[in-house]
Amino acid sequence: MATKKAISAGTGRRKTATARVNLVEGKGNWTVNGVALEQYLPSEALRDYLKQPVAISGYDMEKVDVVVYAKGGGISGQAGAIRH
Repeated sequence: MATKKAISAGTGRRKTATARVNLVEGKGNWTVNGVALEQYLPSEALRDYLKQPVAISGYDMEKVDVVVYAKGGGISGQAGAIRH
């Protein structure tokens, strides 16, 4: 199995939540703690909120996978940490 090429990585914090975010070559999939983004964050508003920085940065959303490890805080705090 070929490994995916890492594009960028960063850490975000919001209140007591921390998120490690990795951008890798892929097909536009988002996973948070090993779960699809749609399952982890049921709110479409929060999902759109998370995707704004990646879209604004100029990455092709269909060629980048976003892999997130989040902990602490609540769902809203984790969403803010992921966005940072």
